[in-house]
Amino acid sequence: MYQLYSSKSVLFQVVSCINTESKEELQLKATIASHRRELRGISMRDDYPSYVRIERKIVVAEKRLNELAILNSTSKMAIKFGIPYGTQALLSIVLLGISIYYRYTPVIIFEEKFDFMPFGGIMRVPTGIPGAISVPFWIFVSSFMGRTLAGYLKS
Repeated sequence: MYQLYSSKSVLFQVVSCINTESKEELQLKATIASHRRELRGISMRDDYPSYVRIERKIVVAEKRLNELAILNSTSKMAIKFGIPYGTQALLSIVLLGISIYYRYTPVIIFEEKFDFMPFGGIMRVPTGIPGAISVPFWIFVSSFMGRTLAGYLKS
């Protein structure tokens, strides 16, 4: 079976592309690590000025790293919310277009004696055909059932 997060899956490649660190972040992390190694080799009592100088370099690099992390989290949040809401907006526009274009076309027509009273009038609007289920009603019921099932799957 094809796994969702295997190294060959497309979803894994997209997620790993989004979660990678920039070259500047990697360089800053390497710089901080090398400065910390330098600090271990310097005695604070013997060479205080150079110790403080290196410590200030670490603080500046960490500050820049935090700024980059904030920028990256903003862009990742835009991707995290943009993709689901964008696809939902696109789907809504498509369904709206379908329901306007095919509004007078019934999805299915039952016999006249099978009119689903008292809801038959709502189900056939705007087709006007007795025993018919219209496209707007079909889309409404399908989206309602989809949201209901998604709610059960999340629980």
